[in-house]
Amino acid sequence: MAEVEMMLFHTGGGLEVILEVDRRATGVASLFTSEFEQRGRWQLGAHTLAQGPDAVARELEARIRALL
Repeated sequence: MAEVEMMLFHTGGGLEVILEVDRRATGVASLFTSEFEQRGRWQLGAHTLAQGPDAVARELEARIRALL
């Protein structure tokens, strides 16, 4: 199971996105920690935003999957 936290900040050319993905440790790793935390930060440009919600959703999905 994973938990996703996201913060968006308006910039002159689009949005700055800060993404944090927390997922529970499993197997042997759970002996040492209860969860893993991954963070990502990037710019979501005006070009992508202009393509509409589907383009933004694809970008966010790809970024979240990369952190899992």
